[in-house]
Amino acid sequence: MAQVLFVDDDLLTLQLMTRVATILGHEVVAIASPIEALIVLEMQPPQMIIVDMQMAEMNGIQFIQNAHTSAIGKTIPIIVLSAERDGREEREAREAGAVAYYTKPIGFDELQSIIETYATV
Repeated sequence: MAQVLFVDDDLLTLQLMTRVATILGHEVVAIASPIEALIVLEMQPPQMIIVDMQMAEMNGIQFIQNAHTSAIGKTIPIIVLSAERDGREEREAREAGAVAYYTKPIGFDELQSIIETYATV
């Protein structure tokens, strides 16, 4: 079982990802605000973070940069989900420190694979 922090300001996506990960047996903290997620990251460090790229308060790259300012945030793998199939965006996310970049939508099996791969990094 992995401890996963999901960050996405789209509540439907957040609920769906939470439900699937919970069914798969993982412990999930789901937060719609990237600013609040940065606070939770310090108080309850997860094994991994899955963050949306396009959010109103800050984008995924800004979230990664902010997360990496703390010692705890530097040690947690961050995976970016995006609706964009843009190589430039993926490159920027990886340069900011994302360990992986996936395009939405992702399926049940793909989410399980992502969690299994990166929760143990």
